Amino acid sequence: MSPFIERWLAIREKWHLKNHSFFAAWEDGKLTMEQMCLYVIQNYQITRHFFRQIPACMAKAPIEVRRVLAENLAEEFGLLGVGDRKGVDHDDLQFAFCDVAGLPRERMIHGEFYPHYQALAYYFWNLVYNEPWQVFLAAGGACESQNVEMHRRSVKGLIRHHGFKPGDPAIGFFEEHVEADTEHGRRALEILDEHVKSPELQAECLRATETAVQLFWYALNECERYIVKGQREPAPA
Repeated sequence: MSPFIERWLAIREKWHLKNHSFFAAWEDGKLTMEQMCLYVIQNYQITRHFFRQIPACMAKAPIEVRRVLAENLAEEFGLLGVGDRKGVDHDDLQFAFCDVAGLPRERMIHGEFYPHYQALAYYFWNLVYNEPWQVFLAAGGACESQNVEMHRRSVKGLIRHHGFKPGDPAIGFFEEHVEADTEHGRRALEILDEHVKSPELQAECLRATETAVQLFWYALNECERYIVKGQREPAPA
């Protein structure tokens, strides 16, 4: 493993959402189904942006990278399966969870998009259009690959405290991301290791990665305040 990749991983680990109190509460069964669904709404909203940003990144990347990113998108939309798993649209998996919880699909599709999640989405738009493609991939990959450990905690909480069984379609979204984002993270590491060589580009990638994972952490702070604590920032008088 190159020193650059070691530094990238260290930045991701420092701000990893698996260590956030929100996922500790989820694993410990302290969140209601409605609260978990409100989190899923934020994931749904931000991935609406991410799935459009990836093609913009592909347009700037070499052909071998475009192929990998196209495969990732095909897996997200259920056109391909990961490993031995059958392909399934990840949006449908999110809908299935919210259906069980009794959250109307319209609320998920048109639900409130919290300000810090919006800020993260717009930061990625800035990267994908104004920086080398490697910078966007480094920052985006550091966020996406956190899903593996985050949703291991989610799955444990859902099985232990909410009566779900392993393989239940209702929790397929969380189980799928443990599998899919393990593979997507591996692919991102290989691409970055091969295509980020100059000290200048490495520094740009690491700076953008740290900003992105900080924003990701702050967005979950906000999510926890809104959903769990019922706190909102005071509006101007």
